[in-house]
Amino acid sequence: MPFEGSRPDVRDQKAQDLSTITGAYRTSIRGGLVAAYTFLTSTARSATPDMRVWMLATTTLQSATLVMGCLMTLFAASLTNALTGQLWPLAWALIDLAATTVRLRGIGRINSGRVPASELELEHAVVMLGGLVWVTVFGIGAALMIASGLTPLMMLATLNVAGTVSLIANRNAATPRYGILCMVLCELPFVLAITSRPEASMLSIAGFAVALLFGLCAVVMQNNRLLVRKYDAERALIDIAHSDPLTGLANRKALDRSLAGEFESETTNDPASLTALCLDLDGFKAVNDAHGHAAGDFLLKVVAERLRHAVRKDDEIFRVGGDEFVCVLKDTDSRTTEAIAARIIAALSRPVEIGATRPVAVGVSIGGATVASGREAATLLAKADGALYEAKRSGKNRYHRALASPLAMPTRKSA
Repeated sequence: MPFEGSRPDVRDQKAQDLSTITGAYRTSIRGGLVAAYTFLTSTARSATPDMRVWMLATTTLQSATLVMGCLMTLFAASLTNALTGQLWPLAWALIDLAATTVRLRGIGRINSGRVPASELELEHAVVMLGGLVWVTVFGIGAALMIASGLTPLMMLATLNVAGTVSLIANRNAATPRYGILCMVLCELPFVLAITSRPEASMLSIAGFAVALLFGLCAVVMQNNRLLVRKYDAERALIDIAHSDPLTGLANRKALDRSLAGEFESETTNDPASLTALCLDLDGFKAVNDAHGHAAGDFLLKVVAERLRHAVRKDDEIFRVGGDEFVCVLKDTDSRTTEAIAARIIAALSRPVEIGATRPVAVGVSIGGATVASGREAATLLAKADGALYEAKRSGKNRYHRALASPLAMPTRKSA
Protein backbone atom coordinates (compact mmCIF):
# COMPACT_ATOMS: atom_id res chain seq x y z
CA MET A 1 0.00 0.00 0.00
CA PRO A 2 2.06 2.98 -1.20
CA PHE A 3 -0.14 5.58 0.42
CA GLU A 4 0.29 4.19 3.94
CA GLY A 5 4.08 4.55 3.71
CA SER A 6 3.77 8.22 2.86
CA ARG A 7 1.57 9.18 5.82
CA PRO A 8 4.44 9.64 8.33
CA ASP A 9 6.21 11.91 5.84
CA VAL A 10 3.05 14.01 5.48
CA ARG A 11 2.69 14.29 9.27
CA ASP A 12 6.36 15.24 9.61
CA GLN A 13 5.98 17.89 6.93
CA LYS A 14 2.90 19.32 8.65
CA ALA A 15 4.73 19.40 11.97
CA GLN A 16 7.67 21.13 10.33
CA ASP A 17 5.39 23.68 8.65
CA LEU A 18 3.62 24.35 11.96
CA SER A 19 6.98 24.83 13.68
CA THR A 20 8.09 27.26 10.96
CA ILE A 21 4.86 29.27 11.24
CA THR A 22 5.11 29.36 15.05
CA GLY A 23 8.72 30.52 14.85
CA ALA A 24 7.77 33.24 12.37
CA TYR A 25 4.98 34.46 14.68
CA ARG A 26 7.34 34.52 17.66
CA THR A 27 9.94 36.46 15.68
CA SER A 28 7.27 38.90 14.50
CA ILE A 29 5.92 39.44 18.03
CA ARG A 30 9.43 39.87 19.42
CA GLY A 31 10.31 42.35 16.69
CA GLY A 32 7.12 44.29 17.30
CA LEU A 33 7.77 44.50 21.04
CA VAL A 34 11.35 45.68 20.55
CA ALA A 35 10.29 48.23 17.92
CA ALA A 36 7.58 49.60 20.24
CA TYR A 37 10.09 49.68 23.11
CA THR A 38 12.61 51.60 21.01
CA PHE A 39 10.01 54.18 19.99
CA LEU A 40 8.51 54.64 23.46
CA THR A 41 11.91 54.98 25.18
CA SER A 42 13.45 57.37 22.66
CA THR A 43 13.36 61.14 22.55
CA ALA A 44 15.33 63.62 20.50
CA ARG A 45 18.25 63.29 22.94
CA SER A 46 17.93 59.76 24.33
CA ALA A 47 18.04 57.66 21.18
CA THR A 48 21.49 56.16 21.82
CA PRO A 49 21.51 52.74 23.55
CA ASP A 50 23.90 53.87 26.32
CA MET A 51 21.78 56.88 27.26
CA ARG A 52 18.57 54.83 27.08
CA VAL A 53 19.94 52.16 29.45
CA TRP A 54 21.23 54.82 31.88
CA MET A 55 17.95 56.72 31.94
CA LEU A 56 15.84 53.60 32.38
CA ALA A 57 18.01 52.47 35.29
CA THR A 58 17.77 55.95 36.86
CA THR A 59 13.96 56.14 37.04
CA THR A 60 11.87 53.51 35.28
CA LEU A 61 13.51 50.44 36.81
CA GLN A 62 12.55 51.33 40.38
CA SER A 63 10.01 49.06 42.05
CA ALA A 64 8.68 51.08 45.01
CA THR A 65 5.99 52.90 43.00
CA LEU A 66 4.84 49.59 41.48
CA VAL A 67 4.21 48.14 44.94
CA MET A 68 2.42 51.32 46.01
CA GLY A 69 0.17 51.23 42.94
CA CYS A 70 -0.66 47.57 43.49
CA LEU A 71 -1.64 48.18 47.14
CA MET A 72 -3.80 51.13 46.07
CA THR A 73 -5.62 48.95 43.53
CA LEU A 74 -6.16 46.12 45.99
CA PHE A 75 -7.71 48.53 48.50
CA ALA A 76 -9.98 50.09 45.86
CA ALA A 77 -11.04 46.69 44.51
CA SER A 78 -11.74 45.31 48.00
CA LEU A 79 -13.83 48.33 48.99
CA THR A 80 -15.77 48.24 45.72
CA ASN A 81 -16.52 44.55 46.16
CA ALA A 82 -17.66 45.12 49.73
CA LEU A 83 -19.99 48.02 48.81
CA THR A 84 -21.44 46.64 45.57
CA GLY A 85 -21.24 42.87 46.05
CA GLN A 86 -20.12 42.52 42.42
CA LEU A 87 -17.38 40.17 41.26
CA TRP A 88 -15.59 42.35 38.71
CA PRO A 89 -13.46 44.08 41.40
CA LEU A 90 -11.98 40.64 42.23
CA ALA A 91 -11.04 40.15 38.57
CA TRP A 92 -9.48 43.64 38.60
CA ALA A 93 -7.40 42.70 41.64
CA LEU A 94 -6.21 39.45 40.05
CA ILE A 95 -5.19 41.16 36.78
CA ASP A 96 -3.39 43.84 38.79
CA LEU A 97 -1.46 41.25 40.79
CA ALA A 98 -0.49 39.36 37.62
CA ALA A 99 0.72 42.50 35.81
CA THR A 100 2.62 43.75 38.86
CA THR A 101 4.27 40.34 39.34
CA VAL A 102 5.46 40.27 35.73
CA ARG A 103 6.86 43.79 36.01
CA LEU A 104 8.59 43.21 39.35
CA ARG A 105 10.10 39.96 38.09
CA GLY A 106 11.42 41.66 34.96
CA ILE A 107 12.84 44.61 36.90
CA GLY A 108 14.51 42.23 39.35
CA ARG A 109 16.10 40.24 36.54
CA ILE A 110 17.33 43.39 34.78
CA ASN A 111 18.73 45.03 37.93
CA SER A 112 20.48 41.83 39.01
CA GLY A 113 22.21 41.46 35.64
CA ARG A 114 20.72 38.02 34.95
CA VAL A 115 19.39 39.02 31.52
CA PRO A 116 21.78 38.39 28.58
CA ALA A 117 22.66 41.49 26.59
CA SER A 118 20.89 40.07 23.52
CA GLU A 119 17.63 39.73 25.51
CA LEU A 120 17.80 43.01 27.43
CA GLU A 121 15.61 45.08 25.11
CA LEU A 122 12.99 42.32 24.98
CA GLU A 123 12.92 42.10 28.79
CA HIS A 124 12.48 45.88 28.99
CA ALA A 125 9.68 45.65 26.43
CA VAL A 126 7.85 42.99 28.49
CA VAL A 127 8.10 45.14 31.62
CA MET A 128 6.72 48.14 29.77
CA LEU A 129 3.93 46.07 28.18
CA GLY A 130 2.95 44.97 31.68
CA GLY A 131 2.80 48.64 32.65
CA LEU A 132 0.47 49.45 29.76
CA VAL A 133 -1.82 46.57 30.76
CA TRP A 134 -1.79 47.78 34.37
CA VAL A 135 -2.74 51.40 33.67
CA THR A 136 -5.41 50.38 31.15
CA VAL A 137 -7.11 48.02 33.62
CA PHE A 138 -6.68 50.60 36.39
CA GLY A 139 -8.42 53.26 34.28
CA ILE A 140 -11.28 50.87 33.47
CA GLY A 141 -11.62 49.96 37.15
CA ALA A 142 -11.78 53.63 38.13
CA ALA A 143 -14.43 54.21 35.43
CA LEU A 144 -16.56 51.36 36.79
CA MET A 145 -16.26 52.82 40.29
CA ILE A 146 -17.62 56.11 38.89
CA ALA A 147 -20.42 54.21 37.11
CA SER A 148 -21.51 52.65 40.42
CA GLY A 149 -22.90 56.04 41.48
CA LEU A 150 -21.77 55.49 45.10
CA THR A 151 -20.22 58.67 46.49
CA PRO A 152 -17.39 56.97 48.47
CA LEU A 153 -16.31 54.98 45.40
CA MET A 154 -16.53 58.01 43.12
CA MET A 155 -14.36 60.05 45.50
CA LEU A 156 -11.84 57.24 45.86
CA ALA A 157 -11.68 56.74 42.08
CA THR A 158 -11.00 60.45 41.55
CA LEU A 159 -8.23 60.47 44.17
CA ASN A 160 -6.72 57.26 42.78
CA VAL A 161 -6.58 58.50 39.21
CA ALA A 162 -5.07 61.85 40.23
CA GLY A 163 -2.47 60.11 42.38
CA THR A 164 -1.67 57.49 39.75
CA VAL A 165 -1.04 59.90 36.89
CA SER A 166 1.14 61.94 39.23
CA LEU A 167 3.20 58.84 40.06
CA ILE A 168 3.45 57.99 36.36
CA ALA A 169 4.72 61.50 35.60
CA ASN A 170 7.29 61.25 38.39
CA ARG A 171 8.42 57.74 37.44
CA ASN A 172 8.75 58.13 33.68
CA ALA A 173 10.93 61.21 33.21
CA ALA A 174 13.35 58.96 31.30
CA THR A 175 10.64 57.84 28.86
CA PRO A 176 8.24 60.74 28.22
CA ARG A 177 6.48 59.06 25.27
CA TYR A 178 5.73 55.98 27.35
CA GLY A 179 4.76 58.07 30.38
CA ILE A 180 2.32 60.22 28.41
CA LEU A 181 0.75 57.13 26.83
CA CYS A 182 0.29 55.57 30.28
CA MET A 183 -1.35 58.73 31.64
CA VAL A 184 -3.75 58.89 28.67
CA LEU A 185 -4.72 55.22 29.08
CA CYS A 186 -5.30 55.79 32.78
CA GLU A 187 -7.39 58.96 32.46
CA LEU A 188 -9.39 58.27 29.29
CA PRO A 189 -11.86 55.69 30.73
CA PHE A 190 -12.21 57.79 33.88
CA VAL A 191 -13.00 61.00 31.94
CA LEU A 192 -15.52 59.18 29.72
CA ALA A 193 -17.26 57.78 32.80
CA ILE A 194 -17.30 61.18 34.50
CA THR A 195 -18.81 62.95 31.48
CA SER A 196 -21.54 60.31 31.19
CA ARG A 197 -22.81 61.05 34.69
CA PRO A 198 -26.02 63.12 34.89
CA GLU A 199 -24.70 65.45 37.60
CA ALA A 200 -23.60 68.80 36.17
CA SER A 201 -20.80 69.10 38.73
CA MET A 202 -19.09 66.10 37.18
CA LEU A 203 -18.10 68.18 34.13
CA SER A 204 -15.88 70.33 36.33
CA ILE A 205 -14.12 67.19 37.60
CA ALA A 206 -13.62 66.04 34.01
CA GLY A 207 -12.17 69.44 33.12
CA PHE A 208 -9.82 69.24 36.08
CA ALA A 209 -8.67 65.77 35.01
CA VAL A 210 -7.90 66.96 31.47
CA ALA A 211 -6.04 70.03 32.78
CA LEU A 212 -4.07 67.81 35.15
CA LEU A 213 -3.13 65.53 32.26
CA PHE A 214 -1.77 68.38 30.15
CA GLY A 215 0.08 69.86 33.11
CA LEU A 216 1.73 66.55 33.98
CA CYS A 217 2.71 65.99 30.34
CA ALA A 218 4.60 69.30 30.53
CA VAL A 219 6.21 68.17 33.79
CA VAL A 220 7.35 64.90 32.21
CA MET A 221 8.97 66.71 29.30
CA GLN A 222 10.68 69.19 31.63
CA ASN A 223 11.99 66.41 33.88
CA ASN A 224 13.26 64.58 30.82
CA ARG A 225 15.29 67.62 29.81
CA LEU A 226 16.72 67.86 33.32
CA LEU A 227 17.58 64.15 33.26
CA VAL A 228 19.37 64.54 29.93
CA ARG A 229 21.40 67.41 31.37
CA LYS A 230 22.31 65.22 34.33
CA TYR A 231 23.45 62.48 31.96
CA ASP A 232 25.54 64.93 29.92
CA ALA A 233 27.12 66.28 33.12
CA GLU A 234 28.00 62.80 34.38
CA ARG A 235 29.49 61.83 31.03
CA ALA A 236 31.53 65.05 30.99
CA LEU A 237 32.87 64.32 34.48
CA ILE A 238 33.76 60.78 33.46
CA ASP A 239 35.57 62.09 30.38
CA ILE A 240 37.49 64.59 32.50
CA ALA A 241 38.44 61.93 35.03
CA HIS A 242 39.69 59.57 32.31
CA SER A 243 41.49 61.99 29.97
CA ASP A 244 44.78 63.87 29.98
CA PRO A 245 44.03 67.62 29.85
CA LEU A 246 47.26 68.50 28.02
CA THR A 247 47.18 66.06 25.10
CA GLY A 248 43.52 65.03 25.05
CA LEU A 249 44.55 61.37 25.24
CA ALA A 250 43.10 58.91 27.73
CA ASN A 251 44.99 58.68 31.03
CA ARG A 252 46.24 55.90 33.31
CA LYS A 253 42.85 55.50 35.00
CA ALA A 254 41.26 54.95 31.59
CA LEU A 255 43.97 52.39 30.75
CA ASP A 256 43.26 50.43 33.93
CA ARG A 257 39.53 50.48 33.19
CA SER A 258 40.10 49.39 29.59
CA LEU A 259 42.26 46.43 30.59
CA ALA A 260 39.83 45.48 33.37
CA GLY A 261 37.02 45.51 30.81
CA GLU A 262 39.01 43.23 28.53
CA PHE A 263 39.53 40.83 31.41
CA GLU A 264 35.86 40.78 32.45
CA SER A 265 34.41 40.45 28.94
CA GLU A 266 36.75 37.71 27.75
CA THR A 267 35.44 34.14 27.40
CA THR A 268 37.41 30.96 26.92
CA ASN A 269 35.44 30.19 23.77
CA ASP A 270 36.39 33.45 22.07
CA PRO A 271 40.12 34.09 22.50
CA ALA A 272 41.62 37.24 21.03
CA SER A 273 45.14 38.61 21.28
CA LEU A 274 45.85 41.82 23.14
CA THR A 275 49.05 43.80 22.58
CA ALA A 276 50.48 46.69 24.58
CA LEU A 277 53.23 49.03 23.42
CA CYS A 278 54.92 50.97 26.23
CA LEU A 279 56.55 54.15 24.89
CA ASP A 280 59.14 56.37 26.54
CA LEU A 281 60.50 59.45 24.78
CA ASP A 282 64.29 59.63 24.37
CA GLY A 283 65.77 63.08 24.89
CA PHE A 284 62.60 64.76 26.15
CA LYS A 285 64.19 65.93 29.43
CA ALA A 286 66.95 67.71 27.53
CA VAL A 287 64.41 69.60 25.42
CA ASN A 288 62.40 70.49 28.51
CA ASP A 289 65.49 71.77 30.35
CA ALA A 290 66.84 73.72 27.39
CA HIS A 291 63.63 75.32 26.13
CA GLY A 292 61.32 75.39 29.14
CA HIS A 293 58.15 73.64 30.20
CA ALA A 294 56.00 75.45 27.65
CA ALA A 295 58.12 74.00 24.86
CA GLY A 296 57.93 70.59 26.50
CA ASP A 297 54.14 70.79 26.68
CA PHE A 298 53.97 71.78 23.01
CA LEU A 299 56.20 68.83 22.11
CA LEU A 300 53.95 66.42 24.01
CA LYS A 301 50.93 67.70 22.07
CA VAL A 302 52.77 67.10 18.79
CA VAL A 303 53.76 63.61 19.95
CA ALA A 304 50.12 62.80 20.82
CA GLU A 305 48.91 63.97 17.41
CA ARG A 306 51.56 61.96 15.57
CA LEU A 307 50.69 58.88 17.60
CA ARG A 308 47.04 59.19 16.52
CA HIS A 309 48.13 59.06 12.88
CA ALA A 310 50.66 56.24 13.39
CA VAL A 311 48.29 53.67 14.91
CA ARG A 312 45.15 52.14 13.47
CA LYS A 313 41.66 53.56 13.89
CA ASP A 314 40.56 51.08 16.58
CA ASP A 315 43.81 51.15 18.57
CA GLU A 316 43.83 52.99 21.91
CA ILE A 317 46.44 55.51 23.09
CA PHE A 318 47.04 56.52 26.72
CA ARG A 319 49.37 59.03 28.35
CA VAL A 320 50.39 57.41 31.62
CA GLY A 321 53.19 59.72 32.78
CA GLY A 322 55.25 62.79 31.89
CA ASP A 323 56.72 61.44 28.65
CA GLU A 324 55.33 57.91 28.84
CA PHE A 325 52.59 56.55 26.62
CA VAL A 326 50.86 53.19 26.12
CA CYS A 327 49.20 51.93 22.93
CA VAL A 328 46.78 49.00 23.21
CA LEU A 329 46.30 46.98 20.03
CA LYS A 330 43.50 44.42 19.81
CA ASP A 331 43.49 41.25 17.73
CA THR A 332 46.83 41.75 15.95
CA ASP A 333 49.95 39.71 15.12
CA SER A 334 53.68 40.26 15.49
CA ARG A 335 54.23 41.59 11.97
CA THR A 336 51.47 44.15 12.29
CA THR A 337 52.76 45.17 15.72
CA GLU A 338 56.27 45.63 14.37
CA ALA A 339 54.95 47.71 11.46
CA ILE A 340 53.01 49.97 13.84
CA ALA A 341 56.04 50.33 16.13
CA ALA A 342 58.19 51.26 13.12
CA ARG A 343 55.67 53.90 12.07
CA ILE A 344 55.65 55.35 15.59
CA ILE A 345 59.45 55.54 15.72
CA ALA A 346 59.59 57.21 12.31
CA ALA A 347 56.84 59.69 13.15
CA LEU A 348 58.24 60.74 16.54
CA SER A 349 61.82 61.01 15.25
CA ARG A 350 60.90 63.82 12.85
CA PRO A 351 62.06 67.28 14.05
CA VAL A 352 59.54 69.58 15.69
CA GLU A 353 59.46 73.36 15.19
CA ILE A 354 59.29 75.09 18.59
CA GLY A 355 58.88 78.85 18.30
CA ALA A 356 61.69 80.79 16.62
CA THR A 357 64.44 78.43 17.74
CA ARG A 358 65.82 75.70 15.57
CA PRO A 359 63.84 72.44 15.37
CA VAL A 360 64.26 69.91 18.17
CA ALA A 361 64.17 66.15 17.85
CA VAL A 362 63.43 63.33 20.23
CA GLY A 363 63.40 59.60 19.86
CA VAL A 364 61.22 56.91 21.35
CA SER A 365 61.91 53.52 22.86
CA ILE A 366 59.12 50.97 22.63
CA GLY A 367 58.53 47.77 24.51
CA GLY A 368 55.80 45.44 23.26
CA ALA A 369 54.04 42.43 24.71
CA THR A 370 51.15 40.25 23.56
CA VAL A 371 48.90 38.05 25.68
CA ALA A 372 46.47 35.44 24.48
CA SER A 373 43.33 37.16 25.74
CA GLY A 374 41.81 39.40 28.36
CA ARG A 375 42.36 36.64 30.92
CA GLU A 376 46.05 37.64 30.98
CA ALA A 377 45.51 41.39 30.82
CA ALA A 378 46.79 41.82 34.38
CA THR A 379 50.32 40.76 33.28
CA LEU A 380 50.32 42.63 29.97
CA LEU A 381 51.74 45.96 31.14
CA ALA A 382 54.42 44.30 33.25
CA LYS A 383 55.64 42.35 30.21
CA ALA A 384 55.58 45.40 27.95
CA ASP A 385 57.37 47.51 30.56
CA GLY A 386 60.09 44.88 30.85
CA ALA A 387 60.49 44.92 27.07
CA LEU A 388 60.75 48.75 27.17
CA TYR A 389 63.61 48.46 29.66
CA GLU A 390 65.39 46.13 27.25
CA ALA A 391 64.86 48.60 24.38
CA LYS A 392 66.39 51.40 26.47
CA ARG A 393 69.34 49.25 27.48
CA SER A 394 69.93 48.19 23.86
CA GLY A 395 70.52 51.72 22.58
CA LYS A 396 67.17 53.57 22.65
CA ASN A 397 64.96 54.71 19.75
CA ARG A 398 64.03 51.14 18.94
CA TYR A 399 61.37 48.48 19.47
CA HIS A 400 61.82 45.39 21.62
CA ARG A 401 59.23 42.65 21.86
CA ALA A 402 58.71 40.47 24.92
CA LEU A 403 58.43 36.74 24.50
CA ALA A 404 54.97 35.82 23.22
CA SER A 405 52.55 33.99 25.47
CA PRO A 406 52.49 30.27 24.66
CA LEU A 407 48.67 30.42 24.66
CA ALA A 408 48.51 33.25 22.13
CA MET A 409 46.37 32.66 19.08
CA PRO A 410 47.23 35.65 16.85
CA THR A 411 45.24 36.63 13.81
CA ARG A 412 46.34 38.52 10.71
CA LYS A 413 45.28 42.10 10.23
CA SER A 414 46.62 44.68 7.89
CA ALA A 415 48.65 47.52 9.44
